[in-house]
Amino acid sequence: MSDFGNLEKVVHENLRKHYIDNLRWSVILLLIPFHAAQAFKSWEEPNYIEFGPNKVISSIIVFFGPFVMQLLFLFAGMSMRYALEKRTYAQFSIERVKRLLVPLIFGVLVLVPPMCFLADRFHNGYSGSFFGHYIKFFTVITDMSGADGGFSFGQFWFLLYLFVLSFVLLGVIVIIKRITSDNCKGQRSGEGRSASRLLIVGVVTLGLPLPLFSNLLSVGGKSFVEFFYFLLIGYYVFTRKTVAEKAEKYSIIFLVTGTVAGAVNVYLFVFSGLDFPVINTIVKYICEWFMVLGLFGIGRRFLDRENTVTRYFTRISYPFFSFHFVFVILFQYLFSDAFKGNTFLQYIIPVIISFIATIICCRIALSIPVICFLVGVKSKSGMSVSQRIANVYMRLSRNRHVGHDPEDRGDINLTQNEELEKYLVNGLIEDQSSLKEMHLGVSDMAYAGCEVIAVYNVLWLSGQKHDLSELIYRAERSGALMRKGKWGTNPFSLDKLCPDEGVSLKRIKNLPTESGIYILSFWNSRRIKDGLHTVCVQITEGEIKVYNSCSLLNRQEETGRNQLESLFMNKPIIAIYCISLC
Repeated sequence: MSDFGNLEKVVHENLRKHYIDNLRWSVILLLIPFHAAQAFKSWEEPNYIEFGPNKVISSIIVFFGPFVMQLLFLFAGMSMRYALEKRTYAQFSIERVKRLLVPLIFGVLVLVPPMCFLADRFHNGYSGSFFGHYIKFFTVITDMSGADGGFSFGQFWFLLYLFVLSFVLLGVIVIIKRITSDNCKGQRSGEGRSASRLLIVGVVTLGLPLPLFSNLLSVGGKSFVEFFYFLLIGYYVFTRKTVAEKAEKYSIIFLVTGTVAGAVNVYLFVFSGLDFPVINTIVKYICEWFMVLGLFGIGRRFLDRENTVTRYFTRISYPFFSFHFVFVILFQYLFSDAFKGNTFLQYIIPVIISFIATIICCRIALSIPVICFLVGVKSKSGMSVSQRIANVYMRLSRNRHVGHDPEDRGDINLTQNEELEKYLVNGLIEDQSSLKEMHLGVSDMAYAGCEVIAVYNVLWLSGQKHDLSELIYRAERSGALMRKGKWGTNPFSLDKLCPDEGVSLKRIKNLPTESGIYILSFWNSRRIKDGLHTVCVQITEGEIKVYNSCSLLNRQEETGRNQLESLFMNKPIIAIYCISLC
């Protein structure tokens, strides 16, 4: 048995930074009204759909533009720091490919072409087929805005930049670590801390002339230099506790300052009708810095928590980013004539419907493992293909009836197990390795008996005490064993082990949060060769006790969405049962 009631006492630094998740998905949700507003820009710039200038709607772009994507790069830098604390460079690189490069390729091949197809129809009256337009998409390369139907990265420019810059930063990290480690050999720890502070000061100083060189390596107004800088300070500066605490302390001041600067920027650029390039640049970067600081501090102060809603939006943030823009363009195209003359409806109706459609699409996508892979997220179960095949096999074989073993092994085992149980079993079973002499089919309980032991423990805790040998016999006679016990008991057949009266097991879909007694079957990892395990879990007033936990013991140091989810992190769930007293 393992007591995990004190998981929340783990130091805060080791907890997942929920405010980063919450700020990230909030920014991503903002992309729908932001991208929809681009159809109403009051300045010359090509877009997929254009309805004519509107200064009020254009203000959305001018106000949020200086800091929205900068925040995402900042959070990416912070997340990179935390990821590299737990992963090797090779593991991190593989993860970047899965999370960034695969969605980038999928987006450019599948999601951006429909947007450019609709743009070509809207602007140029293209009358060819959708699939025929693919040739134009990949052969016509102009300004890459997609407005003329030619090639475009769409919103996936962000993934392209982040993928490239992540590896640039990784190279910087390796070089700096090598230099600092060489310089710090033989030095006192105080000198090492001074070197660290000098590094931070150096990184911050690099940003002072940012307005002057932000256009360097800029493609379509998107600067590699500027975004790399935010990735850099995310990694080196904002992960420092002192910096985070200062940002939190003065967050209101920062936010007000940034909002005022943003309002001034909107007035000068959109409403004044005059050209103030120098002043515009100054207030833009004031808005950028103070809004980044303010939102970071506000998030740390008020959003460092989670609930069902925040968990849901955190999970769908990746697919939401991938799918949202195509729905914005689709519904703006479909309603382009329906609300002509009514700018408000022309803007707000596609925004609302795009939100609904994107969320529905995300929900469907997350239920399909292949789509999960293509948009850079793990499927909900986190299972490998081989594990999914094994699950299907176990489900299909659940109701097969074996009948009597030709060798009468069940009766022989029952006689031997009854004698062994007298001195091997005394109350709850917390370590199945002690039951090596007891038999389960052609195997032994130490190797393959975890499912039967979990049922035994559940019955014991519920006051319905039964002999372990009796439960083993029921497993052997009910057809619940897999390969005569070599693979243990089928996790989908555990209800067959319960006595005929008094208690039953009911399968449930989600990890339990309420007090009660449960059985959880899970894969030990995403590799099928690591096998599966089944445990009895007791939840009482937030305290979690796991019986016969085995490999779960090394999970104590991790915390996550709640204690139970953290405990079974990276352990794909096969089946969950709750006990029902008849």
